[in-house]
Amino acid sequence: MSKTSRRAGFTFAEVLISLIVLSVIYASSLFSANSFGGANPEKEAKSLAQWFSGLVAKANLSKRSFDLICPNGAKTNVIRVEWHFPTETEKYTAVFNCLFNRYESVGYRSRYTPQWNSLTPAATIKVSAPGVRDHYVIISGTARARTNKSP
Repeated sequence: MSKTSRRAGFTFAEVLISLIVLSVIYASSLFSANSFGGANPEKEAKSLAQWFSGLVAKANLSKRSFDLICPNGAKTNVIRVEWHFPTETEKYTAVFNCLFNRYESVGYRSRYTPQWNSLTPAATIKVSAPGVRDHYVIISGTARARTNKSP
């Protein structure tokens, strides 16, 4: 055996450095929307509308009603849902550093009833962030959610 022969493969240090680099890239991609991308009301509104559509599907399958709770006047980064029979609470927390508030002054609570497939009263939720144009999630009385740049 000669002194110049080497074993094929990678050293432990090379594998460790590769894993560290890959984990840093993965972590930065996870937090890019929130930390580095800044506030984005349009993306937040789309995410909220998609979440609400999932709630409606869940309510229809389980035949449970829920109350959508969003403050009127005060801005918050959380929207709550209170499920009925049995009582549970679910939250949607802003992903893209935005704030929510009810656009109309009807109240802060809307009830979805799967038997009638209706949300009473219908809701318009303003999604805002400082220095960025507002976006709106418009939820009809038949519980269909869409987003728009104006209410």
